[in-house]
Amino acid sequence: MTLPMHKKLYQAWNQYDLEEISNINGISGGLINETFRVACTRNELYIVQKLQNIFSRDLMADIDVIAEHLEKDGWECPRPLKTKHGKNFALVHSEIWRVYKYILGNDFSYDSIREKTYSDIGNLLGSFHRSLASLNYAPLHRIEGFHDKDFYISKALNIEKNLYSTKLQPILDEVIKNLEKYSTDIIDSQQVIHGDPRIENILFSLEGMPFTFIDYDTFMFGSIYIDVGDCLRSLLSLKDTSASCHRFQEFFSGYCLGNPEEKMNDAQALSALKYVTLELTLRFLIDSVEQSYFSWDPELYETSSDHNENRAIQHWNLFKKISQEL
Repeated sequence: MTLPMHKKLYQAWNQYDLEEISNINGISGGLINETFRVACTRNELYIVQKLQNIFSRDLMADIDVIAEHLEKDGWECPRPLKTKHGKNFALVHSEIWRVYKYILGNDFSYDSIREKTYSDIGNLLGSFHRSLASLNYAPLHRIEGFHDKDFYISKALNIEKNLYSTKLQPILDEVIKNLEKYSTDIIDSQQVIHGDPRIENILFSLEGMPFTFIDYDTFMFGSIYIDVGDCLRSLLSLKDTSASCHRFQEFFSGYCLGNPEEKMNDAQALSALKYVTLELTLRFLIDSVEQSYFSWDPELYETSSDHNENRAIQHWNLFKKISQEL
């Protein structure tokens, strides 16, 4: 953590009625926000985040409404704490910071994979959608262009093609063509959805059972198939020895158990998987030039562009693998 970031964290923390900080650890894995795990003098744990400027105060209002609804249905939620002035966020030099209690659970690890892991994750997402289906609320905040293919296609085509690396130039047109092809299957079953239910946003119990979702910054009104596709994409990206068709079918069966009223269509689920994989490929293509959205790893890559180029190629290869195996 840099000294300026350390200072800002303390400025945010002091706006809450909490114990003194005894230890701070940065948490990796997020693509956008800066996240820290903070321990207090009485060993209580908290998560502290600095939000990027793509997020507004409307987001914090959304999170309160959605978390309250889910908590009534028995979900453990990352609900922001109130400051001394009753707000659920702190401002530090116009930047939004938030604090919430640490939810005891484990991030995904390959040790978490059990016989029914993929089915359990499908069940979890199905149950999550079932709970959200009764929420009559339109989120106030929306990330510009998020899950909007026309936005990303326009943005990609407005970039001069020679600005993309020579490795990415040949796949750009193919990504766009296929994105258009599979977009028609992600318009059904509209409701409030998570928006980013990838494996990194799932918490697991000590016994390896998935039990809740975190990262509420991407909630939106949209098709459940967007969530289904994104969760499947993250599961099929895992370096697991099980076949892609096994993971897909297990997830699909689990989802149907968790949300039986939906009558999910497996062909639409497969199209959604392909669509979200292509959408993320295109977003990484764009950011390989713009270098303005996704965070990157300076220890592994010389530039943000290099990291996003690698991500784009990985997701394009994943799309081709899905198309061959499913």
